[in-house]
Amino acid sequence: MQTKTILDFLYELKSNNHKDWFHEHKKEYQKAKKAFELIVETLIPAAQQLDPSVGEIKAKDTMFRINRDIRFSKNKDPYKNNFGCFISRGGRKSLFGGYYLHIEPGASFVGGGIYCPQGPELKKLRTEIYYNAEEFNKILNDKDLKEVFGGLAEMEKLKKGPVGFPKDFEHIGLLLHKNYVVAHMLTDDALLSGGIEQQIIKAFGAMVPLNAFLNRALED
Repeated sequence: MQTKTILDFLYELKSNNHKDWFHEHKKEYQKAKKAFELIVETLIPAAQQLDPSVGEIKAKDTMFRINRDIRFSKNKDPYKNNFGCFISRGGRKSLFGGYYLHIEPGASFVGGGIYCPQGPELKKLRTEIYYNAEEFNKILNDKDLKEVFGGLAEMEKLKKGPVGFPKDFEHIGLLLHKNYVVAHMLTDDALLSGGIEQQIIKAFGAMVPLNAFLNRALED
């Protein structure tokens, strides 16, 4: 995997995040982007084999643009300091759970699940968990998922139970999440090592039961 090409470019971009520098180094960007695309093209078949619901998809449909939307942001840097892809049915804009790779110097990770679902989808996820809490807990406590991810990422959560669900629900903590995702950090040294591809694929495999549960909720 050509991760050095990607990391080298992103290191420089982080210190020179403006349009003039980017345009002057367009060739380096294109080389880094192509290196990331080759990684994605390797990971897609692995994800499809692990999770056939991913379906037929091309690398370009999973990869996020490097340009930032700065219209409503205090951070006016025009470019992201990372490359990312989301392998899921329908690609990067899919509502369904999938498999995510994020490469950023000092902040890379592999993860997945469903990030920032909208109100209707979030309610479906919570409802599925409410009626199948034991099954969901069993998935979260699976040894493979625990070994790689530890559990659900502790991101933004409600302070009290969501409207429409009993406040005395035994597993109310599962319903407080606003995102149902997992993440495993990848060091720069790990990305430059020879075994990183298998490490990422192993992480994808550990997520399959979680994504199957979450996607079932959205399919109903």
